[in-house]
Parts: sequence; structure tokens; C-alpha cells
Amino acid sequence: MNKFNIIRISNLDSSNEYLLSLKGSDVFSEGLVIVTDYQFKGKGQLNNKWLSNKGENLLVSVLLEPNININHQFDICKLASLTIVDLLSSMGIDSKIKWPNDILVNNKKIAGILINNIIKNNNIVYSIVGFGLNVNQLLFDDFYFNPTSISIELKKHFKIDLILNKLLCHLKRNNLVSNRALTNKKYQDNLYRKDVISIYETQGLKFKGTIVGVNDLGLLLVRKKNNKIVKFNLKEIKMIP
Repeated sequence: MNKFNIIRISNLDSSNEYLLSLKGSDVFSEGLVIVTDYQFKGKGQLNNKWLSNKGENLLVSVLLEPNININHQFDICKLASLTIVDLLSSMGIDSKIKWPNDILVNNKKIAGILINNIIKNNNIVYSIVGFGLNVNQLLFDDFYFNPTSISIELKKHFKIDLILNKLLCHLKRNNLVSNRALTNKKYQDNLYRKDVISIYETQGLKFKGTIVGVNDLGLLLVRKKNNKIVKFNLKEIKMIP
């Protein structure tokens, strides 16, 4: 990734969907960045809504050309998650990754990531990575569970462009690091509630378990009380607060 081509649009249904709509155009290449002040239909994982006050947060989608096998698609999730973790760390904020890619600060959600991949011949040729990072918002709708923002954590206001530049800098730096083992270790080390006994729910049943990691396919590995390690997909398990 040599440079970024930043396109700013005041209002959009979804920055990811808009970027995807540019496929086939001259601008559709790695480094294309769509930034918006407000999304009418912003989404998170599992089609959950991502609502944000206009102009107060960073809403951005970035086009990557990873050219990796679909079996390694979770590498993109690791890259995106660590980009936010590194950005926040550079500002003095410690954060954790709630599997697969929600970013928490002191048990409160500060960012979410949505990834759309374009696949050809079992390879991911394009990846649209959408970031929603709470920057200056101080008040949130009631349906949000424990939200926070950079401004809340650091008690000051920030220019959105400053945060955007930081994000792109860390994304580019991480994207240039080809050491998959190092990236994987860093992701695992930053997992929320890793090695901590927690309560989970699967198929309507609750149980105590401990996150021991995430495998290469992105499945969550949880050790149950009987010491058996069980794999879970995103829709199969829920952490009980």
C-alpha cells in the first residue's frame, strides 16, 4: 500500500456499501478511503446497527488488496483490530479485543469493525474494512451497551482528521508487516477476558469457561470446566456480562 486516496462524503447509507459500489471504476484500488460524517444505515457484525452522532466520530472504510487464500481471511480481522488497538495505545489508552473485533476500553465499547471480502478463485482479492471509532461523542442512545469514546477517556476534544491520519498510519504499518506469527501472537495477547473464567451461553445453556485463544479460522477456543477445549463460531456463543 503506497498511498491513500481519500474521498469525503457528508452523508451515506453505509461507507462500506458506497465503497463497494465503486467497484469497476478507476478509483477502485488498494488505498481507497471513504470517510463520512454520518451513516443512515451503518452496520456492525451480524447486521447490528452502528449509530453515531453526526460529525462526532470516525466513520471510515478502506479498500485493501490482500490476495490471500480464504482460509486466512481472519488475518484481515486481526490486522483491523490491531490497527485500532495500536492507535489507542499511541494515545495512552489501553484496549482489548472482544472476539472477533469489537474494541473495548475498561469493559466499554469504543470501536467496531465490519469487513466485506470479494473472493475470486478461493482468494480474497479485495477487502473492504469499515471502522467505526467513537471519538468525541459524550452521550449515547440507551440501547448501546456500555459505550465510551476517546474524548470520554481522555477528557478532551479531538479533530477527526487527526484520528483518521493516525488510523491510516497504523493500518499501513501493520499491513506492511508480513509476519503472520507475530500478528497472531499480538492479537491473542490482546483478547478480552483471555485466561479469565467467564460465563457463556450457547444453545440456550449457560456454562463457565475460559478463553484460551482463537484458531487460524477465527473460531473462539474456550476451555470448559472438564478441561475440554471447544470451538465456537460467531453465532454460536455469547459472553454473559
